[in-house]
Amino acid sequence: MRLSTFRSLLDEYPNTKKIWKKLTFLLIIFVLLLSSEPFFYKYIIQAFQDSWSVGIFAGIIVSWIIVSLGAIFLRYIYWVTLLNVANEDWKYFLIRGMRKYQSLPIEYHRNIQNGEKQNTLNRSTDFIWWVLDTFVLDILPQVLMIIILLISGSIIAPIFTIVLCIFLPFISCVVWYAWSMANEKQKKINTLWDRLFDRLNDGFTNLLVIRVFVRSQRENDELGSRANIAWVEQKSVRKFWALFNAFGKFFSLFIRAISIILGVFFLKSGYINLATFFFFVSLTDKIFSPLMMIFDNLWKLHQGSAHYEKMLEIFALENERDNGTRTLQKVKKWIEISNLSFSYPSNHRKVLDNVSISFPRWSHTAIIGHTGSGKSTITQLLLRLYDYSDGSIRLDDHEITDYSLENYRSLFGVVFQDTTLFNDSVRHNLSYVRDDITEKDIIRACKEAHLDEFLSGLPDWL
Repeated sequence: MRLSTFRSLLDEYPNTKKIWKKLTFLLIIFVLLLSSEPFFYKYIIQAFQDSWSVGIFAGIIVSWIIVSLGAIFLRYIYWVTLLNVANEDWKYFLIRGMRKYQSLPIEYHRNIQNGEKQNTLNRSTDFIWWVLDTFVLDILPQVLMIIILLISGSIIAPIFTIVLCIFLPFISCVVWYAWSMANEKQKKINTLWDRLFDRLNDGFTNLLVIRVFVRSQRENDELGSRANIAWVEQKSVRKFWALFNAFGKFFSLFIRAISIILGVFFLKSGYINLATFFFFVSLTDKIFSPLMMIFDNLWKLHQGSAHYEKMLEIFALENERDNGTRTLQKVKKWIEISNLSFSYPSNHRKVLDNVSISFPRWSHTAIIGHTGSGKSTITQLLLRLYDYSDGSIRLDDHEITDYSLENYRSLFGVVFQDTTLFNDSVRHNLSYVRDDITEKDIIRACKEAHLDEFLSGLPDWL
């Protein structure tokens, strides 16, 4: 993950940032309690060695129990506090991503399949949740605990701690190298998954064509082929991370063995006593066990960050143009097209060439022509789905681009060629485009469309 990506990621958590002081306080106390375990080992052994009184020994045990229960309780409070805002930040990112898709020019949506867009948004929102649910909740406390234990160890037995620290730069270099190798490959693999989901989306969209022309087997073969290509490449990355994790486990065992051997050597030489020896055995385990958790989650971090970086590229795209400030409640005169010529951004062929049309108020106008003659293009330009530069379209003596886009489009009622229904109630679908529609309006519309008899047979009617 690049530094710029990390900085952008911090901005995705506005609600978490509001309570960062409370979270930091809970985190510090929790980590301090979590880091105390090796010290209790040290003092318990010290109590046996020096024949401390039963009262002191019992006090150490009771303190250990209280601290352990306190750590459990604080982790719960930390978890509840974090997840309360995590859900809001996840929702914030999801809505922000959907709003961005909605504001992009129509040309972008023509070029990018719905499956790819949905997959990118799904995976990036999963990553936003994972960062809080796994990284901040589990990994970050472990990292802070490692730092605290290393500082404590350097005070109690500096040489022993320095020996352990020699291995940390090596681990960092290996992790960085593994990350760099896998990250670029994962971005390419994500493109293969996008191709698969695009085809899957096409299959749902064109289900009728597939069935009528008996192309189910062909479609399934194509899906299988794309899935195999994506999975073979993904499997190679998964194998890489599996080997990496195996290396991490072996390395962790190796470090434990080294710490025990060194501990015995230092113990015999009189550099440390038995209590300090147990402290460092526990410290080694407390340091390198969390590292294994980090290793196990690295592949999730690198795979999720690749999708998040792709979403950042989408956020950086330019929205459809909306520089107008004028508003209008209803058309007073006409809409007039004058000397309009237009070519689609992806094709330089002129679809419209010096076209002029007038639509007076209350009039009915039919635009008739063969396929490709520009009928739909005129509609799309009237709705400002595309920008034009050659000619003009005026509404009540003002260029349509002078009007606010939201206000301008609210003046239109459109029936598209393709039927669009939301997976919701009849009431939701009929009232979707108007905020002020009443139950009476819906019932009247259903009667005029002769839907009342059909709807009366439905369990919930509307």
